[in-house]
Amino acid sequence: MDDLVKEIIPLLQYLIPGFLSAWVFYSLTAFKRPDTFGQIVQALVFTFVIQGAVLAVGNFVCGLARRDFLQAPGMPGHKGFGLYGHPSPAAGSS
Repeated sequence: MDDLVKEIIPLLQYLIPGFLSAWVFYSLTAFKRPDTFGQIVQALVFTFVIQGAVLAVGNFVCGLARRDFLQAPGMPGHKGFGLYGHPSPAAGSS
């Protein structure tokens, strides 16, 4: 029984965003709710979509940080250009 609980809890934690998004979807639309199996499948699909979106946004933000866009002038590793490629005031002092 403990092994079953140890396997089910992480699975439910993984599927919670999908269940919440399916609940919001069916609360805001006039679609008929599917049966239990259909709800679980839709929760899985919504979970994959949400996980993909979170991964994409995370990679985008990390890419911006790597390009020095999010570093303020005067920070170590700052190359002297501001957010839009204009020279920053600290560029001449380096």
